[in-house]
Amino acid sequence: MSLTLEEIVNRPSKRVAAAFECAGNGGVGMQGLVGSAEWEGLPLGPLLHDLGVPKETREVVFVGADGAEERLRGNRYPSRFARSVPLSDAFGPDVLLVHRMNGAPLLPEHGAPLRLLVPGWYGVTQVKWLERIELSPSRFMGWFMAKEYVTVRGLRRGDEIEHRATSVGKMRLKSVVTRVVRSVEGELRIEGLVWFDGTPIDAVEVRIDEGIWEPAALERGSSPYDWIRFTLGWPSPSAGEHVLVSRARAGARVQPSEDEASDLKATPWENDGQFERRIVL
Repeated sequence: MSLTLEEIVNRPSKRVAAAFECAGNGGVGMQGLVGSAEWEGLPLGPLLHDLGVPKETREVVFVGADGAEERLRGNRYPSRFARSVPLSDAFGPDVLLVHRMNGAPLLPEHGAPLRLLVPGWYGVTQVKWLERIELSPSRFMGWFMAKEYVTVRGLRRGDEIEHRATSVGKMRLKSVVTRVVRSVEGELRIEGLVWFDGTPIDAVEVRIDEGIWEPAALERGSSPYDWIRFTLGWPSPSAGEHVLVSRARAGARVQPSEDEASDLKATPWENDGQFERRIVL
């Protein structure tokens, strides 16, 4: 099936508030590569249903207009940037073919005229400048799925360490202290953000210097995929430098320390460790 942009825009649309993070955010010299918006577009599931999905389909592949060069054993192959998601995820109710952002037409730098939104997944999955969708009976092995944007982690097996590679996919639980603000009355408040893959977030705790973990107040929105703001009052701090750090909890998951998160990880993707902020008063 071929659809014009006009035909896509004229089909029933849906709005989804979602935050997503670059898979490399938090690496060396890289901070702040995360954002949130209200996205509007055509739900993918009903479109796939109308097309009829062959029973042997395993994945849905999304191909962008931007070129990429794949490399294998010294050879180079021109290709398109492409990513895939399992069929069950593609049928998620909030997966959209996006043509509007924050109530306005999508801009070219954000993927216009059409981009993919898969809430809860890292930014590399949100394919920009979308041109083609394919149904694949086998695992898609494009360069940016099987070779690049792959996380290599070591697993301890007794006295040995085994390394395994996984393709970057759903976001890991993460929170960061973003700033400290002072009210008109002179009181200080610590502010931050937390995000995940859509799993409900139970709590965020903040530690000041080497003190105890204190529960922060959460300002939840209506979407499970949007980031959540957290705040903690900071009464009567002493002058000088202070270290602020947060950690999030979701069910049995607790955001790890930076040492725990980086232990045995050999690649720069999926950085979910606690991030220290330093402030001088």
